[in-house]
Amino acid sequence: MKLKFERLTANVGARVRGFRNSAIGDPGSAGALRDALHRYKLLTFHLPDFSAGDQIRFAGMFGEISTRGSGYGGAAPGKTEYVSNTRADGTLGNGPFHYHHDHLFYEQPLSALMLYGMEIPSSGTTTKFRDAHGFYESLPDESKATMRGIDALHLLDFRTDEHGNTERYMPSDGTEPEAPSCWRPFVSGNPQTGKRQLLLSPAIEDFRGIERQAGFDLLRALLRLGRYEDDPDTTYVHHWKVGDLVIWDNMALAHARPPFDTSQPRTLRRTAIL
Repeated sequence: MKLKFERLTANVGARVRGFRNSAIGDPGSAGALRDALHRYKLLTFHLPDFSAGDQIRFAGMFGEISTRGSGYGGAAPGKTEYVSNTRADGTLGNGPFHYHHDHLFYEQPLSALMLYGMEIPSSGTTTKFRDAHGFYESLPDESKATMRGIDALHLLDFRTDEHGNTERYMPSDGTEPEAPSCWRPFVSGNPQTGKRQLLLSPAIEDFRGIERQAGFDLLRALLRLGRYEDDPDTTYVHHWKVGDLVIWDNMALAHARPPFDTSQPRTLRRTAIL
């Protein structure tokens, strides 16, 4: 099987041609796809007949599957979950999301994520992927110098409303365990390339190296900038179709969800990779 990779933007993403389900588990294909993910940061496929079992086996070609957090169940308990506004077992089904990297509140964040399009609104829906190094380099030198001295406390225990606003979630009965949290530098080196990048998330509880309120003001300004201004060289916007599969480097790329028509069904099957 000969794989072809068509670049999607100058710095983010490639469309994979020539892949078939029969190649899942093939060492040669696995090596070529891992190399491509490292090179392009994001890979897209169109695989109309792709089961939950296929997705689990395919994800295993890129690393260890993670089941941290809630929502894992359904067709493949413990290995997949559904980002859905129609399924009873779906999570995070509606509303926009600011740019973020998944699981920054754990000491070991996810290395990659995989989504498969199952139900797509007829009016369309997108996911944006932005190069964290490119976004950092686009900022003024003075801002970059300031941010290099800041640490942020990432916390799992947040909820995002239908307007994309993120607030701390406080359980009413006090019975839930303490939420995972982790201090991280605002600016850090990519674990594979060493290039400086900005790790953003709206789920931040505190700051070091800057007064707390000033830290939140800075965070909100960066989230607003990232939400409304897309550099075509460092951002790829995926327009979903049923049967699309996207896998991306979670540490190199931040991802965001723009608003969509929530009266229409939207379901993506998700697999997380350590």
